Amino acid sequence: MGTIQTSLENINATIVSIEENTVTIETDIGIIKTDIDTIELTLTKIEGNVTTINTSIELIQGNITSIQGDIVTIETKIGQIQVNLTQLNSVLVNLNGTVVNIQTDIGIVKTNVNNIMLNITNIQGNNTELTTILGNLTGSILTIKEGILTISTEIGIVQTSITSLNATLTEIQGSIVTIETNVGQMQISLDQINAQLITLDGDVAIIKTNIGTIKTSIDNIQAKVTAIEGDTATISTTLGDLTGTITSIQGDIATIKTDIGEIKVTLDDMNTSIEAGVDPTSVGIVLTVIVAIATVTVGALVLRKRKNGA
Repeated sequence: MGTIQTSLENINATIVSIEENTVTIETDIGIIKTDIDTIELTLTKIEGNVTTINTSIELIQGNITSIQGDIVTIETKIGQIQVNLTQLNSVLVNLNGTVVNIQTDIGIVKTNVNNIMLNITNIQGNNTELTTILGNLTGSILTIKEGILTISTEIGIVQTSITSLNATLTEIQGSIVTIETNVGQMQISLDQINAQLITLDGDVAIIKTNIGTIKTSIDNIQAKVTAIEGDTATISTTLGDLTGTITSIQGDIATIKTDIGEIKVTLDDMNTSIEAGVDPTSVGIVLTVIVAIATVTVGALVLRKRKNGA
């Protein structure tokens, strides 16, 4: 009795199934079970979601059914085969909406952006650093809208939820807002977060944005009177212009009532606005009228007292 060696082709070997790491092979002389490594299984081609897999027995075609992390699952007639993307020298090529294209040694793989485990790891100012299973990306923040952070990267536009960053508005200076997150400090312009001035209360402004509401000094939104006509004042801010009515002047403080609340400005600030181009005659008329009213009121009171004394 001895041993006979022959090629699998000579006994019409066909792979009938793969379960985990065990391959079942049907031949003219019976069923053979062997480890998957012994059949030299190699992914040789990818076109869209269709794959070609070369083995020492036969070529097998399959369809990519999922990509989770760096593991590609391929459904074939003999069962599921899993391949590691990193073994194919995979590189992120571009992103179109939610679909990312991955260049491999054997073709382009398409998958949902969620499958590449994209995470923001650092934010400094307007710049971001992101990690994926296939390498790192850098980007610039474009907008924050309805809780979604839109970032421009070298492979395209990436959108991710800002919720996981624990973002909090901390400061406004002019048109720039500072946002603290758990991966760094973000500084972007107010128009990128759809900031709206919703309330004025003396020297405090309340601003509503896509990621929350913040209180700040009116100085931080650069509020200033830019025009006066009669008792109507135009107030310029970094969030747009307001119109209001001058209702009183107490000492050197003028109170202006607007649709979203009252704002108080010093006469010095109004003088600064005059120097910047506001018609001084209009301001003079307003102040003269207010003083005249006060004078008439005081005069009437004095006259009344004299009559009562008589």
